[in-house]
Amino acid sequence: MAVTQYKCPNCGGAIVFDPAKQDLVCEYCNAHFTKNDFDKATAENESYESETVSYVCNNCGAEIITTPTTAATYCCYCHTPVVLAKRLEGAQKPDYVLPFKLTKEQALERFQSFFNSKKMLPPIFKERIVLDKIAGVYYPYWYADSDVGAELSATAKKIRTWTAGNYEYTETKTYDIQRSGTLDIDAVSEPAIKDVDRVNLNYLCPFDDKLFEDFSMTYFSGFMAEKKALEKEDVTQNINTKVKNLAHASLVGTVKQYSTIQDNSFNFDVRSRKWRYALLPVWVLTYSVEGAEYIYAINAQTGKIFGNLPTDMKRIRRLTVLLLIIGAIIGIAFGGVALL
Repeated sequence: MAVTQYKCPNCGGAIVFDPAKQDLVCEYCNAHFTKNDFDKATAENESYESETVSYVCNNCGAEIITTPTTAATYCCYCHTPVVLAKRLEGAQKPDYVLPFKLTKEQALERFQSFFNSKKMLPPIFKERIVLDKIAGVYYPYWYADSDVGAELSATAKKIRTWTAGNYEYTETKTYDIQRSGTLDIDAVSEPAIKDVDRVNLNYLCPFDDKLFEDFSMTYFSGFMAEKKALEKEDVTQNINTKVKNLAHASLVGTVKQYSTIQDNSFNFDVRSRKWRYALLPVWVLTYSVEGAEYIYAINAQTGKIFGNLPTDMKRIRRLTVLLLIIGAIIGIAFGGVALL
C-alpha cells in the first residue's frame, strides 16, 4: 500500500504539528513552517482519501484514523496492538479542525497535578511509565447553527406581603405573558461517535468554534482521530433538544421582576440550519486497574479534565484498621481513667 509522508523541505526529516508553536516542526533540524509555508514548500495537493488510514483495535474495537506517519503502534484506549484496516472514504472528510493547543508535556503536568491532589488513588497513578501512555486524538463533532422561531405563553405572578397592626396582608397580581421572536442559536454541538462513554465528550465541552481552521491533513501529523460513526441525521434529535432548551431559556430570560413564572405553552421551529463537521483535540490517558479500565481526557484547548477515579481499597482497608486500633486505644485509655 502506498503511503504519503510529511517530510521537511530542508532536511527530509519527519514533520509534526507542534501545539505550542501552532506550526509544523521538523523533529530533526528544528525548522518550523506555517501551514501555508509548508504547502508552498511542498507544492502538493492534499487528497484526504489517499492520505488517511483507518486502524481498528481487535481488543476493544476502537476505530481511529491517522496519517501513515503516525506511530500508531498501540490502541490509545486499551494499549494493545492495532492493525491497518483500510483507507478512508471521502465522506469522512471534516469541514474544520481545531488544532491542539496543549502540548503533551502540558497535558501530562495537568494529569499529574490532578492525580496528586487525590489521596486515595492506587499507586499506579503515580507511575511515569503509565502516564507516558498518552495519546493525542481528534474527536468528531457535529455543529449546528440554527435560525429558530419560538413562542412562549406563561402565567406570571407578583406577590407582595406587608404587616399593618396585628394583620399580615398578601397581595397577588397575575399576568399573562406572551413572548415570541426569531433567534440565532449557533455552535450547538453533539459528538459524532456512538460509544460516547469511551470518553464522555459532552463533559469536555465547550470548545471555541471561533478558532476552527479549514481542515488540512497537516494538522494530523503526530496525532490520531476517531472515525465519524454518526451522520447529522443521527444527532438531529439531540441537537433539537439542546436548541429548544436554549430558545426557551432565552425567552424566559426576558421575563423579569416577577415572583413566579409558570409555562402554559412553548413552541419552536427550526427555520434553517447550517451543519459543520469538525475534529476537536483531546489528550487521552487510559489506566487498567484490577481488570477495570479507566479513561481520562483533557480538552486540549482549555485544559478541562474529565474521568472517573478509582479508589485504592487496600489503602482504605489499612486506614480503617488503623482508625479502629486508635479508637480501641482511646477507649481503653478513657475506660482506665474511669476505673480510677
